[in-house]
Amino acid sequence: MNPLSRFEKLAEQLVEGAFGRWFAGQLHPLEVALQLARAMEDGQALNLRGEHVAPNIYWIYLHPADYDALRQAQPSLPEDLTRSVVELAAQAGLILTQTPVVEIHSAESVTRHRVSATARYVPPENAAASSTLEISQALAASGD
Repeated sequence: MNPLSRFEKLAEQLVEGAFGRWFAGQLHPLEVALQLARAMEDGQALNLRGEHVAPNIYWIYLHPADYDALRQAQPSLPEDLTRSVVELAAQAGLILTQTPVVEIHSAESVTRHRVSATARYVPPENAAASSTLEISQALAASGD
């Protein structure tokens, strides 16, 4: 099984759990889970020992209407997604060097009922400084 298929399978398992109740009637939960899994796979890094390290910062971009509906329906969504990312990384055999940060943003460039996600591993000492820069760069690049 190729790595992306493995991540997609793990994402599907997450959908069967906690994701399923969050997005009823708004976004398809599988799309969110798949985008997070892909962002995790694309953003993983190798440490000095050759081990795969999961990204520690995740950005999710939603259409403003979807963003507003989700934030109202699930105020703890970033924390819930963080727990799901931790679980996904563990199931995928990736190392987490710290608790990941999941940020959700409203973006006009994202089509309604779609989601765009990016993730990066940023060394802990640089994470706070680069978060703002990464957000603006990712928003400019997200054309979904």
